[in-house]
Amino acid sequence: MAELQFDDYVLLSHANLEAKKIDYSNRVLTVDPESIIRIANAGMADERGNLTDKGIAAAEKLQDRVKLLRRGVPFTQRKKSNHFKVSESAGPWLYGTLKKRQYISDGRMFLFDPRPYSSMDVQQGGPEFRMAIPRMVSSVLAKKNLVRVEPVMWQVQTLGGLEIIWMADTEKTTIVPVQAMYFDYVKKKYPQSNFYAQEGDPSEPVQVKVERKTGEFVVGVIATMEVKDKVAQPILEQLEKANGE
Repeated sequence: MAELQFDDYVLLSHANLEAKKIDYSNRVLTVDPESIIRIANAGMADERGNLTDKGIAAAEKLQDRVKLLRRGVPFTQRKKSNHFKVSESAGPWLYGTLKKRQYISDGRMFLFDPRPYSSMDVQQGGPEFRMAIPRMVSSVLAKKNLVRVEPVMWQVQTLGGLEIIWMADTEKTTIVPVQAMYFDYVKKKYPQSNFYAQEGDPSEPVQVKVERKTGEFVVGVIATMEVKDKVAQPILEQLEKANGE
């Protein structure tokens, strides 16, 4: 019997518990048609999507977990899926050179990276791109009053959907949200990297630095996210509570 895969759990997490049914006609969620067979073989639902008692129990558990993740959990509880989604970026990945080093950018992340993944389909940027990136980098590097931030909270709105990593300084006075796929990519390329944010300003990009013999060197920049108050509020409340303990 084939084990359930990530796409199958996404489907179960969206099941209509009142109707006791999975909507397999939703092609946004049913990304892998084989999910229907795997879920049936696991005894969770028939091939029409009608949930069994076992499937109802699994869907309830998953939906309870998603509710928790919407509020956010400590970063140490994060379990990354094997679905590395850096190719699903804000825009096309382009490359250029700066001080004889190759960089890549999709408009929300800039990173020195001579060997991006083939799945990203990185193309050479045009003249306008090659002029804009150095200006952007210079503007970011000119910022003062930086504080080092670490990942403290992990938040997911839907299973398989957008992941947010909230980073904060030790005092929890500077708190910034970044998209998880960019954080993961940076950590794969630069495992020992550190992150720095503009003190007290969550709108400014986060700088990525690594240690060199001559000191820390900036290797990338990640744009922070604009999030709605209802998304940010539970995170801020939890961090405020933790800071007061």
